[in-house]
Amino acid sequence: METLLRRLAEAVLAGVPVTFTAHRDFRYRAALRMQIGDIAIPGAAGGILNPLAGLPDDVELASVHLCLEAWASARSGEAIGLAELPFPLVRSSE
Repeated sequence: METLLRRLAEAVLAGVPVTFTAHRDFRYRAALRMQIGDIAIPGAAGGILNPLAGLPDDVELASVHLCLEAWASARSGEAIGLAELPFPLVRSSE
C-alpha cells in the first residue's frame, strides 16, 4: 500500500514530501497514515483489514481512504476545504 501511495503522490504531487507512520484503528490488522508535507489533514489512511466473517482464511482485504482536501491543498499550494453539501447525507425517518 505504501508503495502505491508513494507512486501516486510522485505522479500527482511531484516534489511534495510525503511521510508514513503506523496507524492504529480497530478495523485494521496493520495500517498506515500518510501525511503530505506540513498539511495537518492526513493525505491518506488505511491498511489490511482484520479478518471478516464468511471470507476464506486466505483472503485479505485492504482499504485506503484518500483525503481529497489534503491532496488539493498540496497541489494548489493553498489551504483548500471541501464545500458543505446542501443536503444531509442521512435523512431522518421522523
